[in-house]
Amino acid sequence: SGRRYLLGGANMRFSEFYRRLGRIAGKPGLPVMPPLTRSVFRWLPELGRDGLPFARALDRYELEIACRYWYLDSSRAEAELGWTPRDPTDTLADTVEDILARRRY
Repeated sequence: SGRRYLLGGANMRFSEFYRRLGRIAGKPGLPVMPPLTRSVFRWLPELGRDGLPFARALDRYELEIACRYWYLDSSRAEAELGWTPRDPTDTLADTVEDILARRRY
């Protein structure tokens, strides 16, 4: 009681996530922004309003968060609850299948 558990299948960079997602969906992966570009954009107040090709304005805090490597450790859940993660590629495949199925309706 009172314990919290982080549940995650794998730690990976956004570039790897989008590569896997593109492969599963049969689409090209999204391009990854080079580190130098991210560093420059991080300090612009709102990118979308400066005529850059973004669908909406991103503030520097959103971009800062997106540029970080977020690490998740599920070892407590594995040790204390016997939880085992599922292969993240299986989860992505199920998600893509579900999204495509919903588009048909």
